[in-house]
Amino acid sequence: MKALVIICMYTLGLMGGTGEDGKKGDKEPGNDSRSYKKGMIVNLGNGGDMPCGWVIEIEGKKYKPKNMSKAFQKDSLVVKLDFENSLSVFKCDQLREDGAQEIYINWMEKSK
Repeated sequence: MKALVIICMYTLGLMGGTGEDGKKGDKEPGNDSRSYKKGMIVNLGNGGDMPCGWVIEIEGKKYKPKNMSKAFQKDSLVVKLDFENSLSVFKCDQLREDGAQEIYINWMEKSK
């Protein structure tokens, strides 16, 4: 019985660190429960009537962070992050048509 428990624990340990599709890379290293997306910090400027400022581009779509630390305000910085959508959309000069979904950042770090 003890051997069965050890085998089950070993098997479950092998399955950890993979995503729903069985591929590694969509979880934070060292923490199998935290999923993340990769993105790039972009400065859309502070000029104009409705300046955009800092946004995060993820998979070709721009998001406006409501709580991004100044430490990450570096143009073209690649990051990985976990976030939640806000109920609002941010409008500015460079994003007039669609705007940018506002997000709350739960966790973010510089990507390698």
